[in-house]
Amino acid sequence: PSVTDQFEAGIKTSWIHDRLRANVNYFNMNQDNLTYQYYDPQTNAATNFYDYAGNLRRSGIEVEVTGRPLNNLQVLLGYSYVDAGYNNSPSYVQGSRPMNSPYSTANAWVQYKFQNTQTIVDGLSVSVGAYYTGSRPVNDQATTRDSHGNVMNGVAPFLMPEHTTLNAQLGYAVKQFDFRLFFNNITD
Repeated sequence: PSVTDQFEAGIKTSWIHDRLRANVNYFNMNQDNLTYQYYDPQTNAATNFYDYAGNLRRSGIEVEVTGRPLNNLQVLLGYSYVDAGYNNSPSYVQGSRPMNSPYSTANAWVQYKFQNTQTIVDGLSVSVGAYYTGSRPVNDQATTRDSHGNVMNGVAPFLMPEHTTLNAQLGYAVKQFDFRLFFNNITD
C-alpha cells in the first residue's frame, strides 16, 4: 500500500481593517511505495499489472497577498515554489522531478466591481490577471519503461519552456445569481 505523510504549517495575517491580507505556508509531503501501471514491452499496451515506482518527495512554500486599496478594487498576488523528486526508486532517476512539475508558479489578479452606482452596471465586475508557470519536464525521467509506456533509459526528458498567460473575466451579479465569462490565454 502507498503511504502519504504530510506536514504543513502557515501564518495568516491581516492589516488595515482587513484591507490587506497575507498567507505564508510551508509544506512537506512524502509519498512512499508508489506504483505505476506496467506496459507490455512488445505492444506498448497497458496491462492490469503494476510495478513499484518508489517514493516521491515534495516540499515548498506558498505566499499569497490580497489587498483592497479601494472598496471596489481587489488585487491578488501569489507565488509557489515546489521542490519535488523521486527517491529510492527502481523506475526513476534519483532526485528527478515528476512530469509537469515546475519549481515556480506565480499569479497576479486585479478585479474591479461596480457597486452602488444605481445604474445598469451595478453588479458588473471586470478582472484581468497573469499566470506564470516555470519550465517543467514533459515526462518522468524513467530508468525502465515508464507509466506512459516510454523507454527513456534514464535520459532526461526535455523541459517545457516557462510561459505566462494573460487572462480576463467579466462577471455580473444579480440577487442570488452570479454569472462569469472567462477569457483564458488571451495572447496565446
